[in-house]
Amino acid sequence: MGPDSGLPEDDSGPHLVILEGARPGGRLRLDQSILTLGRKPDNDLVLESTAVSKHHARISSNEDGFYIEDLGSLNGVVVNGRRLDPGVPIRLFHGDVLRLSDHLLIFRNPAPLTDAQGLSTIAIDLAEVRAEANRLLEDLL
Repeated sequence: MGPDSGLPEDDSGPHLVILEGARPGGRLRLDQSILTLGRKPDNDLVLESTAVSKHHARISSNEDGFYIEDLGSLNGVVVNGRRLDPGVPIRLFHGDVLRLSDHLLIFRNPAPLTDAQGLSTIAIDLAEVRAEANRLLEDLL
């Protein structure tokens, strides 16, 4: 599967977008429970560079979300400026920036309750929360 395989032009669904490196603008839909990134053609996202390891990183998903793991690559995986320890997956959040050697990618997973920057659009009225809590407590007593 290549970086443009079946991903719609819009930003629907979880996906990676290549910002820098081979094929900027290329996208990969994250529609499998495990996807690999690396230089070899058997990866789900092939990053064409000798600075990228043959099997550089893995993205997995479960009911909790998406996780990225460095597969012991020579040049490492950096998420939002923090270099990952090999073999230790960390959770990805909408807007996270990934550096795999000379490739820069962004993780996109817009949710119905987030704006374009991935920030919550939920507004909480503390007065309403207090009033509801008081009503619940009165019902219990």
